[in-house]
Amino acid sequence: MRHSSRALAAALALVGALSLGACASSPRAASPSAQAVPQEGVQIHVQNNLVPPTGVTVWIVPSSGSRHSLGSLNPGASGDFSYPAPNAQEFVLVARTTGGTEITSRSFTITSRSDEVAWDLNTNTVSTGS
Repeated sequence: MRHSSRALAAALALVGALSLGACASSPRAASPSAQAVPQEGVQIHVQNNLVPPTGVTVWIVPSSGSRHSLGSLNPGASGDFSYPAPNAQEFVLVARTTGGTEITSRSFTITSRSDEVAWDLNTNTVSTGS
């Protein structure tokens, strides 16, 4: 009886592992990057090239409104974010380091949802364009 219990437990474990493997290879379980859908809105590229290297959390702040979190970047990393900004509005970008220091960009105006924004944290320069 004891041997059959172990054999049954091993068989169930094997069936469970095979089931998980089948689910992971099914089209419905594809990785998020494989199913990525283009984001609507303004594309914002942030280059975290701070010296000394440190992680940051990035926000966008409209002139009339509250800050909106875009995401976090590891030291030395770059990231692309999307923000559904209304046309003809002024913004600043804010990055908070893991040490608590805040870096604020100069203000810039988004004139179209097809605009692209690039922010270099080391030089704190923002460029915009289509």
